[in-house]
Amino acid sequence: MTTTPFESVPSINDKKDINLDTLSQENQAPPLETAKRSIWSSIRFKAALLALAIGIVPVIAIGGVAYYFANQSITQKVASEQQFKTIELADKLNLFMFERFGDIQVLANLPFLNDPKIQAITTLQDKKITLDKYAETYAVYDNIVVADLNGNVILEAGKEKTISNIAFQDYFKAARNGQIYVTGKQSIFWAAPLRNKVTQEIIGVVRTRMPSSRLDRLAQAYTEGNQEYLFADETGRIFASKQVDNIERDSTLLVPGLDKLAVQKQPATIFPTPTQLIGYAPIKKFENMPLLGWSVITVADPDTTFKAQRELLLTLASGTAIAALLAGALATWIASRVTRPITEATGAVEKLGQGELDTRIPVRGNDELAILGTNINQMAGQIQALLDNVQKSSAEIEQQKELVVQESEILQTDVGHILDVVSALEDGDLTIEAEVSDRATGLVSDTLNRLVEQLGQVLAQVQMTSRQVSTRSADLEELAKTVAGNAASQAQEAQRVLALTNQVQDSALSSAEEVNVANQSLLNMRATVEQGQGELSTMNQGINDLQQGTDRIVQQMKTLGEFVGLAEQFVQDQARLPR
Repeated sequence: MTTTPFESVPSINDKKDINLDTLSQENQAPPLETAKRSIWSSIRFKAALLALAIGIVPVIAIGGVAYYFANQSITQKVASEQQFKTIELADKLNLFMFERFGDIQVLANLPFLNDPKIQAITTLQDKKITLDKYAETYAVYDNIVVADLNGNVILEAGKEKTISNIAFQDYFKAARNGQIYVTGKQSIFWAAPLRNKVTQEIIGVVRTRMPSSRLDRLAQAYTEGNQEYLFADETGRIFASKQVDNIERDSTLLVPGLDKLAVQKQPATIFPTPTQLIGYAPIKKFENMPLLGWSVITVADPDTTFKAQRELLLTLASGTAIAALLAGALATWIASRVTRPITEATGAVEKLGQGELDTRIPVRGNDELAILGTNINQMAGQIQALLDNVQKSSAEIEQQKELVVQESEILQTDVGHILDVVSALEDGDLTIEAEVSDRATGLVSDTLNRLVEQLGQVLAQVQMTSRQVSTRSADLEELAKTVAGNAASQAQEAQRVLALTNQVQDSALSSAEEVNVANQSLLNMRATVEQGQGELSTMNQGINDLQQGTDRIVQQMKTLGEFVGLAEQFVQDQARLPR
């Protein structure tokens, strides 16, 4: 391998001149683009947002807690008022029904109806006139009838007429059995038995009928505005309502959650929805009047019932909004005042980063921000002084550069001499030596000389080994000739073994022919047996032939055994031959 000196050795003179101005410009960070920064990254915006949160969150929290407790108190008060109105309406209805209960008893005790003497002297027309005056006086009944024990109507009063026979009606059956009966669907019926004043025997039934719509006047005083009322019988069917469409409907299906209250039979209020209030009160037993089993249901008007909550919520929301506006304005002003020194410091730092080292921050006050401005000004002065020191050091670096160039030239000369020595060694000249000096390259030259000396010793050992190899090659040639002679002798022995093998093969073929003859004799013997006793002599002859063939086979087998013994002896002789 040939190496040209100085081709691959870099020169220090190839280095570019160092410019301190260029170096300082390269090390400067790219200026921040303040115009493109998001508003979310502005510390002024963050401070305003924090101040706004501090001002608004407590107001909202306090307002929410106040609204919650006030709403709970108002809701409880509204529920209590609704329950009180419902119970009061139920009591009013119960009292009204007790008055009607008294009416039916008064009618049942009229002398012209239960006194046989007065009944006999009073004409039917007079009875009807008297009964009409009662209906007109009460002004709540649209029909009053008196029937005999068979249900036939014998006397009737009122604006509305009824059927001629009421025997199939439940109220008639109950009154005939001596019970006072009250029932109500679209009309409310009262029925009482007519008893003979003398014998106390039941002689008929008196019945009054009142439309359910008469109860509207009673409920109007307790259901102001859009408040709804429902009167339900013992089965839960509605028989009176402010809305006619609700009559005959199941109250438990119309009002969610009412079925549980109906089972408890206790006055209560429920909220099926947040904006719906339901009052429930059962009709209790009053005096000696039969238990009606009715219930009163009131549905509160959401426009008036929850008006206080809406006004409270509106007031709190308005107050919160006003507080938020004031807090926002105050937070913006405070954030602007607090962050002004920070923004001034940020602008100054950006200018310093762009190379304007004469930039300074105006310092006001003694707070932490003033300390920050003072430190930034000191840092700018230190950086400017450091750059001055760097410029002063540039001259010293130039001088050191010249010394390095001179040392590099000397080093290149020494390296070139070492490369020349290496080239001579590649050409086979082991007598050359490298010049040893006191420089760093002298150690390399001394090491190279030692390597050359060791290389000569290795080559001498290689030559001696080559001579020994030549001598041993001659010995190997004589040994090869001896081996060739032994191989020829073994070839002759192999020819003799091959001849013996051929003889064994011929004997085997002869034995095979004898076996075929024996097989043919067996076939002939089978045919002779089948032909019968007449061919017995021929069979005996075949047997003799078979015995002769068998003797010959035995003789041939002995011969084959001798040949095999000779072959084994030959193999053993070959094994004894020296190798």
